[in-house]
Amino acid sequence: MRIIKEPDLKKLATIRLPGKGTYLYLLEEERDLDFICQLQEKQEPFLVLGRGSNLIFAEKINQLLVRWLPKKSNLQVLREDKESITIGVDASFSLPRLLQVCVREGWSGLENLAGIPASLGGAVAMNAGSFGSEIGEVWEEVEIWTAETGKIKLSKDKVALGYRYFNCGYEFFLVVNLRLRLKKVSKSLVKEKITYWYKEKKDRQPLAYPSAGCVFKNPNKEVSAGKILEECGFRGKVLGGMAFSEKHANFLINLGQGNPTDAFTLIDMAREEVFKQKDILLEPEVKLIKCQ
Repeated sequence: MRIIKEPDLKKLATIRLPGKGTYLYLLEEERDLDFICQLQEKQEPFLVLGRGSNLIFAEKINQLLVRWLPKKSNLQVLREDKESITIGVDASFSLPRLLQVCVREGWSGLENLAGIPASLGGAVAMNAGSFGSEIGEVWEEVEIWTAETGKIKLSKDKVALGYRYFNCGYEFFLVVNLRLRLKKVSKSLVKEKITYWYKEKKDRQPLAYPSAGCVFKNPNKEVSAGKILEECGFRGKVLGGMAFSEKHANFLINLGQGNPTDAFTLIDMAREEVFKQKDILLEPEVKLIKCQ
């Protein structure tokens, strides 16, 4: 386990806002997971990080930060036939890295998720999705770790899945591995699909700016949070160095000199105005980590 004092929060979240933590503990081996048990026994507040693609930190946080970052992230083929392949992948594997492997090998099923900078564990834990597809559609089994059970494997029928929702029955858990079943197709077809979906995302979303992805969950299948925010006047709304994007109103972007105070203020303004105009209370999709 490595310990970093006063970690730079700008490096731990994709929205890249300035801030300082107290300590960051990098868990590199399985035995390091016992450290989480110690924190729970002491009732010490802590936060487990993935790649920070859906986080907005306050400028200073007191919670200890923990990141599962094994020295090696493994992928292995478990079984295959003419039409499909089943792989086991460590949760610390990044989604972009796995997509590169899929292009190289001709494995299909994750193309819609191109452009999401998450770890596989983080993607599973929030059932990440894009353009109508979710990662929950392709995994068959997840291996999680809890202080009560240690490592256990859960099939899909043991987990409740929904829109940006994953519930395995444990208040705290860490995804450590997953089993995915993918289709075997031509390499060129996988590359073509990833290129297409990435272009769709680039055309609709402000990928040129640091962000934490969509700020709010869609309230229902009929209407998107982005459309509601646009109707309430938040498309292109700027405060300091933060803004709701002109390209996609549900993306809060860092214009270059953004800070957490302006980010939280804009989010609060949007929720209040939407509730005032539409009588809808938007639920955050990003995790808002404030000082405790």
